[in-house]
Amino acid sequence: MDITIDELLKGKPTVIKGKNYFGTAAYVEPFLERLHNLTDDFRVHVQLPDQITKTITGDINTDDITYNRVYIEAVMPDEICYDNHDKVIGMVMGLDTRKPVAKFYSGALNAACTNLCVFDPGYLFCQPIDPETPLDFKPLQKVLDMKDATAETLRILHETHFENKISELEKRLGMWCRNAIHETYDSGFQPVKLSIDNVIQAYKSLFEKEDSDYYQGGNTVSMFDVYNAFTQQITNARDKGKDLINMFEKTLLLRQILCF
Repeated sequence: MDITIDELLKGKPTVIKGKNYFGTAAYVEPFLERLHNLTDDFRVHVQLPDQITKTITGDINTDDITYNRVYIEAVMPDEICYDNHDKVIGMVMGLDTRKPVAKFYSGALNAACTNLCVFDPGYLFCQPIDPETPLDFKPLQKVLDMKDATAETLRILHETHFENKISELEKRLGMWCRNAIHETYDSGFQPVKLSIDNVIQAYKSLFEKEDSDYYQGGNTVSMFDVYNAFTQQITNARDKGKDLINMFEKTLLLRQILCF
């Protein structure tokens, strides 16, 4: 669910398993303040708690809600972005996860489809969220100061192709499925995997659905399109409210699954 900054800052304090946590503003305002001198483009996604109150008209009562899972993208201005990709600094917060966690990361958004792309685990910093304790924002400065090699990896993807023939597609699909079964990324808070269904749906968008934005109808297949077909599956899950917390890790896994 997409909401505004004003709506986000109204998030109420909450008690989870007998532990008290601050209202949303206490966690996210320091992030917004540190990035505000760089951008005014903040995109907020939240996953609503299982139980919410509604107004008499049946609308969600945003004045009486807590946001346990929050995903903020601070999109950088064009002058510090890549060709057709926007540099993004992200904050992720999960209070009702197995281990409450906050994350800061650097990545890029495909300007055409707004899918996240990340290639280096060094761009992610995680920390536990302890009850009634402010977050440590020192890692955010590390994210802002990092040198970024994303443009070079995107170039490699654009220049890498393989043959669009049945024998090659069968080999690739088998490799992707096998890797999805075995490959895991663990930042220390929760092991993350990509599902076989994600692989199958990405494959269909590439080679079965002719109306897909990623359909490969020529003699060769672009690894850039393959990568984006997979990241689209991760974006779809976020938009359906299924997984805000692990988008970075799932996207990072694609390098191991697709073998580039």
